Amino acid sequence: MKNEVSRLRKERGISQDALATAMGVSRQTICSIENGKYNPSIILAIHIARYFGKTVEDIFIADDLTTWKTADMLRAENKYNKNYEDNKHIMLEPDVIIGQSNPPCDLFRYGKFPISFNGDEAIALYNLGILSEKPQSLADILYELEENDMALLGGFAGTDPKKLGGYFLGHDIPYKMITDEEDFQKHIRRKCGVFLYSYFDVRNLLEIKGIHTVAGVYDELGLTIYNYHDDDVKPVPFKTAKAFAEGKNLICAYVFDV
Repeated sequence: MKNEVSRLRKERGISQDALATAMGVSRQTICSIENGKYNPSIILAIHIARYFGKTVEDIFIADDLTTWKTADMLRAENKYNKNYEDNKHIMLEPDVIIGQSNPPCDLFRYGKFPISFNGDEAIALYNLGILSEKPQSLADILYELEENDMALLGGFAGTDPKKLGGYFLGHDIPYKMITDEEDFQKHIRRKCGVFLYSYFDVRNLLEIKGIHTVAGVYDELGLTIYNYHDDDVKPVPFKTAKAFAEGKNLICAYVFDV
């Protein structure tokens, strides 16, 4: 989402610190908004607009990510999707998914394939909802990804993780996308929270499975990663972000405590 925050702030001689104080957020949050790396919540966007005496639409310019259709919207349109009609009948316990190849998770389909093959991003979104105590059914997530044209090559190549911002905007989930490993590690050293992390496994670059997306939690004890391997039966802990990042090339990460 493009915005006019930086231009308006500079025109009026307002520092980032002053604006951050007025909004009750950190200077880093204002910096991230201005750089297009963080999309504010609806409430914060309204406060910023009122501060400058503008409407939200004057300051925040929607791009194609904001056209995201949620499962409720799709159902209201009677949008038929064969996979959704099958997936919604699969019984899944309301808990994090540990291994995507394990039953009954392996019964779900995304595009032309079972999610044991291509479902990393969908499962990461599902686990994020559970970990954030804002659950959404896996069937609905897959429905949204397909109908918002997120399934690459009919699902053969999974989902482009850099476009998951559309999902978060559609569900009014404030987020920051990070594409630099050092920035990611600095962030989680400062705060505790949940995250999504998408990466190339440099030890397995020649295989489709070398691309993976996971959800995790970071706190004072380290990182806990869910669905780290397709056949996991329990979460995988790491003492530090550096230990987790070993052997990985970051594609992008999403954090939600900004």
